[in-house]
Amino acid sequence: MPRSTTIIGRSLHFLFLFAALLLESISGRYTTKSVSSLRRNTVATQDIVLAAEDATLFESSLQSNHVGFTGNGFIDYGEVGSYAIWSVDIPVSGSYQLILRYASANNRGPMSVLFNGTKVGEFLIATTTSWTNWISETITVSLSAGKDKELKLFADVIRGPNVDMVTLKQLDTNSGPSPSFKVVLEPNQSLVRNQFVASDSGAYETGLNSGGDLVVRDKPSSTVLWSLAAAIKENISGDRMYMQDDGNLVIRDSNQRAVWDSKTYNNLGAQFSINNKGGIAVISRNQQEVWTGGPENRRAPIGGSSTPTPVPVPTPYISRNPTSQPTQPPWRPQPSGNFPYTTVLQGNQNFGRGTFVESPNRKYRVGLNSRGNLIMMEGTSEVWRLKDTQRRDISSIERAFMQSDGNLVLREMSGRSRWNSETSNNFGSEFRIDDGGQLSVVYRGTVIWMDGIPRQIYRGPSSPDLQFPVRGMFYYAWYPETWTIGGVKVFYRPNLGALPQGHYRSDDPLVVQEHVKALDYAFTDLGIISWWGVSNRLDRARITQLMDETVRQRSPIKWTVYYENEMENNFTVDEIVNDLNYLKHWFAWHPTWAHKDGKPVIFVWNENSCDVANRWKEAGRRANWYVVLKLFPQFESCPNQPDSWHQYGVANDYLEHPPYSFCIAPGFWKANDPAPRNPRIGRIRFCEQVAKMNKSGLDWQLVVSFNEWGEGTAVESAVEWSSASGYGDYLDCLHDPIRFG
Repeated sequence: MPRSTTIIGRSLHFLFLFAALLLESISGRYTTKSVSSLRRNTVATQDIVLAAEDATLFESSLQSNHVGFTGNGFIDYGEVGSYAIWSVDIPVSGSYQLILRYASANNRGPMSVLFNGTKVGEFLIATTTSWTNWISETITVSLSAGKDKELKLFADVIRGPNVDMVTLKQLDTNSGPSPSFKVVLEPNQSLVRNQFVASDSGAYETGLNSGGDLVVRDKPSSTVLWSLAAAIKENISGDRMYMQDDGNLVIRDSNQRAVWDSKTYNNLGAQFSINNKGGIAVISRNQQEVWTGGPENRRAPIGGSSTPTPVPVPTPYISRNPTSQPTQPPWRPQPSGNFPYTTVLQGNQNFGRGTFVESPNRKYRVGLNSRGNLIMMEGTSEVWRLKDTQRRDISSIERAFMQSDGNLVLREMSGRSRWNSETSNNFGSEFRIDDGGQLSVVYRGTVIWMDGIPRQIYRGPSSPDLQFPVRGMFYYAWYPETWTIGGVKVFYRPNLGALPQGHYRSDDPLVVQEHVKALDYAFTDLGIISWWGVSNRLDRARITQLMDETVRQRSPIKWTVYYENEMENNFTVDEIVNDLNYLKHWFAWHPTWAHKDGKPVIFVWNENSCDVANRWKEAGRRANWYVVLKLFPQFESCPNQPDSWHQYGVANDYLEHPPYSFCIAPGFWKANDPAPRNPRIGRIRFCEQVAKMNKSGLDWQLVVSFNEWGEGTAVESAVEWSSASGYGDYLDCLHDPIRFG
């Protein structure tokens, strides 16, 4: 979409939102107060209680229908996007404990804490079994001094719990970490060489020096006061230091190999910090210093092995624990994302016929029945059965194995494999069942295979209609599987945002996070994900991960798939309808799935004949989908027309087909071709094409592609076209073709 159109559209959106909020507040849907009218809360030596009734609420309300709250009521949070705001005076910059008192009879977390618009922490939100059972959760955050600061408790992932109050407690030298610590790295953040963060006092700083060693320096003079390599008497030469979400501080070299780690995993939410005396520490959520270093030497460094045991994966996660973790007892219920789960099988475990494992709430059971089918039961009813990609039953299984390499394998009596989850090379993965009836293979907290019961049911449009013109970006979620084409490695070197230079995994959470940010930066309205039909893992797990991250970032991007199989298979109408129903079952109910004319949208890569239009027109009618076919010569003469047409292609110039489609691409050079078919154009020419596309006003304004690295059409940032923004020349052009052109 043209940038000016996007800005105007978003301005109108906020204008309409303000008007709606005003009307809703009059009608009583929202409990709202102006921030200036709130009682100002000041943190001093005494604890400050932020009561529910003193908050400004959005899409939430003050209620009193459950006993046990302490004030005039509690905040009954609404759906994703609801929040509460308090006005607070912070007298001194430093670390503070936030103590949240809440009730959550079912899963209602996590929740983000924002301070003046910046995220400073996150509450996990445990399940409390009933709405009258109130518990407290404590986190530590770093707050800056000032009056009328805005503290926001935001339900940005899932509907929020019932909140009674928030208590602020200033940490002094006798409480928690001492003296005052400043957060250097929060979970999933990293530092590169020669990047330093100073203490609150400004006297000290810590980071990786030019040689890749973790050091503490006197900031004014840059004199090294402490060195990790000297402390453990081993050479340390890293390229980047990561604070992983599991609590482990890890230094990795340029090949992503771990060269040192703090051995502090299993401390979810821990932070790496520096204090005003030059001490550094990994600090857990309950304010324990689980690793320390620095010239103060209040404790000897904990852990510090320079030779952690690497997990042998071909393309490792960027921010995952590189060391062997203690194994947990199987079948033990544990919290996991949206739903508590039970670990059914860990590596090298198996079960046979007649063995069933329950979800934590005991609602669902998964196991092998007497005929050798892997099934899930709800009470006495079978609610799910494993099928192959052709939707045929898989039977005669004798045992289910969770291999040490992460592959879930079903074997016959003879030992022959009948089915597997295609998740090998993910050492340490687990097979799980959760309270929502979802089955998954999980690698280091990320779902890499998914089946069972979807989170919701499609009951109609899950998102507002797309408004033309729509800027679409073709997206590929198939890495590391396709970093090699015809035996030849892709020769471009991606380097987007916070991602290290080089190849990545599509299911790496940091990669997904950076990709959504980049698509947003390029004013993308629609992501079109390459889809080759029902898959054991590539579609359900990876598409869901992209859509969930889009919600987490509150991005306006919508998603659909590019139905690739039509080009090689003349599917019958019934077969197409089955695929469309599958997509509805697993994806179209999601709030980020694209809709037009009240119908879910699908793009199709198809052959050049009116027969394809006949079949897809009828399938779309029967399944109620908005079908966008790939145009071909004389497509407009076909008697049966789909809902719309588009072009996917690369040429020496842009491809314009009024009134339907405008398509641009930076070039085409397949990895195993000796020379480019279409040489890559530079920034200035690409910006010119973006400007022409914006001016065209055509319905589908499409970019080939965001990250098809194998064919060399990617606009994602790479070393070869990097820029000061971190997004690369081509995304810069899509952000503002006038400024960057």
